[in-house]
Amino acid sequence: MNFVSSFFETPLPKPVFDPNVQVKTLPNIDKLDIKEIVLPSSPSYQDVRMPWNWDTAGYPAAIALPENEQEVVKCINYCVENKLPICVSGGKHSHYSAVSDAFVLDLRKFKKCEIDPVQKTATVGPGVKLGELDKAMQPHNLAVTCGTNPDTGVIGLTLGGGVGALVTALGMTIDNILSLRVALLDGTVVVCTKDENQDLFWAFRGAGGNFGVVLEAVYQLHPLPNNSIMHVSTMVYLPVPLLPMIRLQADPLEAMIKHRDNALTIGDDWWTGMVFPAGGPFVSIYVAHDVEKGKQVMQDATSRLGYTLIHQKSAVPYHTEVQKLAAKGQVDGHWYEKSMITSALPDEALKVIWDQSRIAPTGGEIVILRMGGKMAQVAPDATSFVHRNGRFWILVLCKFTTVQGRQRAQDWCRQTFDKLAQFKIGGYQAVGAMGDSDGVAQSFFGQNRDRLVAIKKKYDPENLLSFNQNIKA
Repeated sequence: MNFVSSFFETPLPKPVFDPNVQVKTLPNIDKLDIKEIVLPSSPSYQDVRMPWNWDTAGYPAAIALPENEQEVVKCINYCVENKLPICVSGGKHSHYSAVSDAFVLDLRKFKKCEIDPVQKTATVGPGVKLGELDKAMQPHNLAVTCGTNPDTGVIGLTLGGGVGALVTALGMTIDNILSLRVALLDGTVVVCTKDENQDLFWAFRGAGGNFGVVLEAVYQLHPLPNNSIMHVSTMVYLPVPLLPMIRLQADPLEAMIKHRDNALTIGDDWWTGMVFPAGGPFVSIYVAHDVEKGKQVMQDATSRLGYTLIHQKSAVPYHTEVQKLAAKGQVDGHWYEKSMITSALPDEALKVIWDQSRIAPTGGEIVILRMGGKMAQVAPDATSFVHRNGRFWILVLCKFTTVQGRQRAQDWCRQTFDKLAQFKIGGYQAVGAMGDSDGVAQSFFGQNRDRLVAIKKKYDPENLLSFNQNIKA
């Protein structure tokens, strides 16, 4: 897609409020006694409703912004009494953050973020974003596996599993939860731990917000060496056919195979990723938790992994730099995305990824992030996250700015996903099945699905908490 042709396309700006849209009126909403409720007639409605992905910006019937758990309970009681589905929002990265005609329970005001450096714990509310948690942990050189985009809500990404630069060393985010404080649909607030409300503690760790509204999570933190400084090595392979012939770089596809093999054997104190922007290049990223080890191992990387003229090495702080590596360019706007987990990445899959990246529309990108390590040491039924044998998370996404670009983005993402489907072992809650519904529960929850259905039936038999990767009772 070139600039000349895109010039004649229909622009797709940030959505603005359209007063002609008919929005559902909720019964007795004026009787809901909380401090702040935003309705379509409210001056702040446009700003409050906007999610990270503008393409999922609907017209909620009401947006409640509670300030404390008592107000959350009032909102839940109101929805139960009126049989209204509840759309829970925190960091607003979910595709279900602003559903049309829904009652949105927006928890952005729950900003509690307390670090206990002695006990090495973090107590976090659902309005806290990953970048805010990282900022709070940094002075203490503490960390927990927690996502790849600083703008993401911590609780939301946690409940789907939680992967990031520390996943191989520390396990998933859910593996580091000590307790959850949850508002249930019966109006009670309970604490869930390995010893208390065990069924809920098991279910929430991987199956999202299907069973209640999480008000607070306590995480076990871990010390980082070298004052949280890590070694980052970035190798770039340009999609220029002439370069391998004149020995200025290795063939990109051959280099991909070597980097794939290296990612599987390099050790659990490393995190690796591969990024494929539209049209190329292929970028391989290595993060060594130990700076000196990183320098030593990557010193001869180009001779082992495929020669390239572009090999950048640096020592950077984990909390402010490493945490941004996989999310550069992923700012709010119109997006379409799909993802899958694979237990292997055979040569045929790499060929598909390389070929698809070469024909991606402007804004398209394929990201492969390493899983495994300590994450794989947890049994698939120990939490509701079942895909413990996953070794790679593949994210296919595309940002677009025109109406015509939306169709190209959807077509390319779906085509890429379908071509890779044979290698898929399941889905990952952090990125939902946009536009898909069939087989979602089985894809995300596998052998744990029946147990989750029983828990759903116990705590939400009417499926009022349905705006998620839904489990139907």
